[in-house]
Amino acid sequence: MKLFYNTPPSKLKLKKPYFKGFENLWEQTSLPLGNGSIGMGIMGELRRDKIVLNHKTLWAGGPSDKRPDYCGGNIVTPDKDGKLPRDYYKEIYEAFKNGDSKTAHALCEKLVGISDGYGGYRCWGELNFDFTGLRKEKAYRRELDMENAVCSVSYEAKLGFTKKVRDERTAFVSHPDNCGVVKIIRHGEKLDTVISLSSAHGKAEYTDGSIVHRGKLDDNGLQFCLYAQILTDGDLIFTDKEIKVKNADEITVIFSADTDYDDCYPKYRTGETAQKLFDRVKATVDCAAEKGYDALLSAHKNDFNELFNRVSLELETDTEITADSILYNYKSSEQIRKKAAELLYTY
Repeated sequence: MKLFYNTPPSKLKLKKPYFKGFENLWEQTSLPLGNGSIGMGIMGELRRDKIVLNHKTLWAGGPSDKRPDYCGGNIVTPDKDGKLPRDYYKEIYEAFKNGDSKTAHALCEKLVGISDGYGGYRCWGELNFDFTGLRKEKAYRRELDMENAVCSVSYEAKLGFTKKVRDERTAFVSHPDNCGVVKIIRHGEKLDTVISLSSAHGKAEYTDGSIVHRGKLDDNGLQFCLYAQILTDGDLIFTDKEIKVKNADEITVIFSADTDYDDCYPKYRTGETAQKLFDRVKATVDCAAEKGYDALLSAHKNDFNELFNRVSLELETDTEITADSILYNYKSSEQIRKKAAELLYTY
């Protein structure tokens, strides 16, 4: 079961075209991958591609020097009426059971602490690939293989004005190895690209075949670290802003990311130093890189299939239609509506 497009994101007709900018393009057209912690949004642009990166614990708010009396989230002492959340839970259950939703919703406010400092999710950043020189793509396809949790982008294009190439890009996020993987293979000519990481949370460092992005969130001091290895048969050139890959047939990027968040009241931190966090994340990537792409992909598929293959839905439709066409033609055909339901259930 595949969710797919045959046009690069920048050439798609968006649902609300009067909204401009990358954020709207990402929300409407990226294909998502994740392992429960690390996430990627695959765009698949031809020349300047971005992969949106995130991690579930990169969250502002919570305990902070700015909020010394923070008590949101977990309530561990009785309120003025001598009750704990578990006491209110019983009352909420009875209220819903008796159809008194107004009382139940009011009591739900008693289950959590003050909302001040609740915070919000922070996007990690974007992994950027510059494929300058590509033009006039054809046979373009970007798809999410939902049976294997693998995203692929393939196309034929001109390189400059005379040369022809065929590229294959594959990405997945492994749960057993806790890493994201991106592989790019070029046929026809050598592959040159520039790789960088951009983020609202400081600059990345580029050295020794790796990308390191680490620091603290301004709001709550949460420490974060991302480490990536660039593996290629080509040449690597490093600057303080990017990694240049020259004369390659293929490139594999393996990365992992984490923070020092710990779901434990009242500090919500592991207590790790920045160096220990870095060492832990780097060790994850080193181990994954040692296994190699094929072994990582095989372990990922086996792990995912064990869960995914427990159930399936088939509505007797062989319709092959792009995701954007389904949205714009949903009302016009019963077959398309069936395909939409099938895809949505699978997704």
